[in-house]
Amino acid sequence: ALNSGHSINTVAFRKLGLETAKIHVDVYLWFPMPQSIHRLFIHGADIAELCPVTMGESSEEAIESSHKCSIWALNHHSRSNSYKNMTTDMGHNRLIKTEPFLNDIITPYRGKEFKADKQLPHGALGLIKASMPIDTLTPNGPDNIEYPRDIIVKLFNAFESKDFQIK
Repeated sequence: ALNSGHSINTVAFRKLGLETAKIHVDVYLWFPMPQSIHRLFIHGADIAELCPVTMGESSEEAIESSHKCSIWALNHHSRSNSYKNMTTDMGHNRLIKTEPFLNDIITPYRGKEFKADKQLPHGALGLIKASMPIDTLTPNGPDNIEYPRDIIVKLFNAFESKDFQIK
């Protein structure tokens, strides 16, 4: 549930984490709880509530994977005609990847990386908040009001078009 791409139900996760930590302390009193397990069980709900990205995206493994993505973006999505252009393109790429709002918009277009369509175990479904599927979102909301998400989608589509140029 933590790395599923869905929002976490922090109330249920806090309860599960504290119960699991209590069981760990009762059963393995002789073995100190590792720091990573303590962080997950005791502070995991607070982190999920306050952090704008999912817990799986803030781990060390995700950071290493992000480095691989940066190298790939450097080789495939940056102009290599000058150092300034390359650095500018890499900066834009990092801004898009680290902004949670933009990341939520472009995630469905990534293919294999989009994990929300995978089947989750029955026990994990109680830890996930119900969310609106991406295909039910309309370009404009009720009364044809344009929301910030719609503006970002238009910007993203403009970047995707071939006639867009940065001046």
